[in-house]
Amino acid sequence: KLLVVMEFASGGSLYNMLHKFTKFKVDQAKRYLRDVLKGLVYLHREDIVHRDIKPQNVLLLETGLCKLSDFGTSKCLLKACNSGQPEGTPPYIAPEAARGRAEKASDIWSFGIMMAQMLSGRLPWPNMEEMTPQTFCYNVGHNENFVPQLDEQISAQEKEIIMRCCNRVPTKRPTAEELLQDPYFSQTKTFTNAHALGSLTSRVDECFQLSSLNASQLRPSSERPSTPSSS
Repeated sequence: KLLVVMEFASGGSLYNMLHKFTKFKVDQAKRYLRDVLKGLVYLHREDIVHRDIKPQNVLLLETGLCKLSDFGTSKCLLKACNSGQPEGTPPYIAPEAARGRAEKASDIWSFGIMMAQMLSGRLPWPNMEEMTPQTFCYNVGHNENFVPQLDEQISAQEKEIIMRCCNRVPTKRPTAEELLQDPYFSQTKTFTNAHALGSLTSRVDECFQLSSLNASQLRPSSERPSTPSSS
């Protein structure tokens, strides 16, 4: 009998928090996104592509730090993975991954989509609820005009970073290491102890009671949920 012992992430996932509080404050989002980048830097240095970066796969520790999870679709590679099948989760999948050829830059695209969602509280894909996963993958993989539509509340600096991440040409995207050195992330304060997370984790305790969420609850940009009074 095989037993797997894993670290306990008492804060739940970023997706739990997005579902309950709609979006993050900018400083909170920057801290969590920087932790994700640190994880990607390590993976990419080891020639590992995660292939499924999304809020559901980012877990919060009591210390306030984030950790990547769910490496079920990850792959060690020297070049690009060429499976011929879409690799990832709509709406975070990169164009080349939708065509079955994931690479390190594919994680960066997914990171950019997740960043947009964390800052605005919605996905940057208008009318996504009208598309099947297959249609979405085809559009993102083959339609050159199919690019993220960013919310007005996202700052110009943040939009610039997101659109660099979501360049349809993989070689033109920044690496995780380059993003980590960007002043937007490099000048961000870090959580130093458990108290730094404060009431944030206590407010998501009830998230563990949520039933499984389906794709229709991912809040595409055509929806306009109200911003919570406390976040």
